[in-house]
Amino acid sequence: MSEFNTPLEIDNKGKLNYWIAQMAAGQTVKIACYGDSTTDGHATTGWTRNKFGTNHNDNAPNSWPVILQAILRTMYNNDNIHVYNAGYSGKRLDDGWAVQNFENAITNNPHYGKVDIVMFGFGINDAGHNKGDLLADTLQQTNLLIDKIEKIGALPIILTCNVVRLKSTGDMDSKPFKIERINSMKRYIACTRNIPLLDLDAEMKKWMSNTNEYNYADLQPDNTHWLDLGHSFQACWIANLFYNRIVKINDSNTYESVHFLDDRGNSPIGVNTSSTTTSCKYGVNPYVNPQKFDCKNKVLLDIWVWCEHPNASIVYRRMLGDARTSSIKVTDVLTGNSESKIVGSMLWYGEYSAVDTPEYIKDLKYGLNRIQLIGDMSLTNSVFFGHFDFIVNYQAKLTTKDLLKNYRTFRDQQDLVAPADEPFIETSFCRTSDIYDRYGENVVQLFTRDKNTHIILEGLFDDGSGVFLCQAPGRYKNTINGIMLYFFSGYISIYIHTFDTLNNVNRYEKVGYLNIKKSDSRYSVSLTSFIDNRGYANIQIESEGAIATMSFERVLPNVEPVTSGVAGNVYRRIDKGEAKTMRVEITRFECWYTNK
Repeated sequence: MSEFNTPLEIDNKGKLNYWIAQMAAGQTVKIACYGDSTTDGHATTGWTRNKFGTNHNDNAPNSWPVILQAILRTMYNNDNIHVYNAGYSGKRLDDGWAVQNFENAITNNPHYGKVDIVMFGFGINDAGHNKGDLLADTLQQTNLLIDKIEKIGALPIILTCNVVRLKSTGDMDSKPFKIERINSMKRYIACTRNIPLLDLDAEMKKWMSNTNEYNYADLQPDNTHWLDLGHSFQACWIANLFYNRIVKINDSNTYESVHFLDDRGNSPIGVNTSSTTTSCKYGVNPYVNPQKFDCKNKVLLDIWVWCEHPNASIVYRRMLGDARTSSIKVTDVLTGNSESKIVGSMLWYGEYSAVDTPEYIKDLKYGLNRIQLIGDMSLTNSVFFGHFDFIVNYQAKLTTKDLLKNYRTFRDQQDLVAPADEPFIETSFCRTSDIYDRYGENVVQLFTRDKNTHIILEGLFDDGSGVFLCQAPGRYKNTINGIMLYFFSGYISIYIHTFDTLNNVNRYEKVGYLNIKKSDSRYSVSLTSFIDNRGYANIQIESEGAIATMSFERVLPNVEPVTSGVAGNVYRRIDKGEAKTMRVEITRFECWYTNK
């Protein structure tokens, strides 16, 4: 990566930020993009060569300036942002053309006129045709152009020459090497003049190095001019720099969380439609009364993410039924392709429901992504909704998962003594103390709309012990809720469970059981969990040839249980007056998912 690759690294006086603020405020901002054929749009769909006095946006609809205008207008919801294509194929800066024709190309063009920002990028043709001192000519003419731009009160921004590849074996005087020297000179000028420089060359190389979907040969067939997708990527990258609410994910920033009160969430919901009664991460969550705000088909969260990591995920943290059947729409801005997924539930919530339950949505694309939560058309009652996490190397995708990958065997043995007048109950976070578990190391999605979840659990479980299949923050403050597999005298039972962390109180209800008539403490259990066609959670248990399916409808009529969370924590119970050594030893704990 270039030393100078973002505006703020060079633009120490913050000149660009002024215009970013104006765009965000809904004001008129005019940007001219001045350059050669790589700006003009040569080889893009619908392109015809630019001529003085025309609105070239109409003749180069897939060039990066036109795409940039569309993205910025959408980002800021501001149609007063104008980005003009002033690219001219075959033209140069080193020979004086760019300086001499500045007025004809921009200020005297009846469709453009006076502008606020001029982004300019010449040099490819200079490298191929200059017969004198290329670097000296570049230095002189660039400074003259900057002077002319500043004279009209506009902000100059330098663009490095875009990637040009060798057409034959070359030496150090071949065109690509000359272009690299020009780019170095541009960085020097930007630094000495204290103006922004956007290193398109470096960013296009990074993109090609970090994507397996595209390659140079397909996107730049003539070794010089990018086709539509190449122009789209340039527009996306510049837009991410010009947007003041961007979320960035890269090698040095591997986790971001965005909720409804974060300005990056662009949510229409504020604190006057919120609740502080749950155990959610932020202590406050949206609770939208339809009399205050109608959520029907409204965008509740609208997040723009710039991703520079090849393995970064979108995880939605669900909240108590979660806006019913609202949908999450994910758009790859590069291509315009989008996918939608419903993550809410038609069931209600109760004491045993949970918040911040993680649901893997999909991986981020390299580049610009837009993530929206869109309200259900049928919403008539007050609703909760959750927030988004963006995570590098998320470990709870819907693939095969070994929950013992950091252990050969997980062992936890406790010597317990119950008081004489009441049983002793312990909820132990011995295996997973971090209930939020943002990187998903110990997370299982137990119930999801379009998948069946399969779990194999093997080990030694003394009578009265249990293992949580998932746990998450509870419906009420200072609670942790979960779904537990409980072992006692050959019975394997499913319980819903809530733990009051403040008062150390456990509450639970049995969902169902399987009797395998077993005398020892070693168990091998297979489970399949799923949501039926009426929206209710079910778990099928199989062990020692016996099988049973248990529906949560009986204990939670019209209420959603915990759907996902951390797995593997331990529960123990002994009767009053009893002293006992209790062993839990997990030798196999695997999870995988299949389509319904």
